[in-house]
Amino acid sequence: MNSIELIKQLLNRLKKFSWLIAVIAAGFGGFFYYIARQSVLVYTSRATVFR
Repeated sequence: MNSIELIKQLLNRLKKFSWLIAVIAAGFGGFFYYIARQSVLVYTSRATVFR
């Protein structure tokens, strides 16, 4: 098996499971969005360096 055949087989296998990859990516995207929304930083003090 040369490298061209290997790449073709890998692409065929990825195409077969592309729906699973899309579902996992959407799940991780939703999870990281939820985490980012939960940890919003609120700055309550003012900088006094330039006063």
